[in-house]
Amino acid sequence: MSNLASTYRNQGRLQEAEELVTQALKIQERILGMKHPDTLRSMNNLASTYWDQGRWKEAGELEIQVLEKRRRRFLGTQHPETLTSMNNLAWTMKDQGRKQEAISLMTDCVQLSTTKLDADHPDTKERTETLDNHPGYWLLRIIHFDLVFNVCLRPSKPSRASNKSPPGHNVDSTDDQLHSKGRLTLRDVDA
Repeated sequence: MSNLASTYRNQGRLQEAEELVTQALKIQERILGMKHPDTLRSMNNLASTYWDQGRWKEAGELEIQVLEKRRRRFLGTQHPETLTSMNNLAWTMKDQGRKQEAISLMTDCVQLSTTKLDADHPDTKERTETLDNHPGYWLLRIIHFDLVFNVCLRPSKPSRASNKSPPGHNVDSTDDQLHSKGRLTLRDVDA
């Protein structure tokens, strides 16, 4: 049933997909229990169907349940299916307008995915690309960098003897590195 529901979903037959995956989920919950991996996959598929229908609130609620159960069931956040749940929830948060939360969750997902799966794994690459291409990501990184620099690193009163940046900190080289990679930098924001 779940496979047919996925086929329907891929064909854009979302109402039929929803009906089938809902039936499969009810059967799996009754027979296998709420924590069984197959039940969690069906919950995830139903959430994906809701997402495809633009029903982000319902999708998000299910995705949170799946993520929490996968974290407990698989003993942590590094299991590949848990990472998939994190990825899905981040996308839903983005579509709900919760951009900062989405970026934060996707950042965690990319870091864990890089550690667990490797930086060259297709899922890690896709998640990294998603994060790198999110317009708010680099702006938040710049704001964070600016706060850290101004609050933590910049001396409160510059010495008259020196106009240098704090030891080991070179704003221009960091800015140039980001700019050379085609990423938004402080230079672009100030312009």
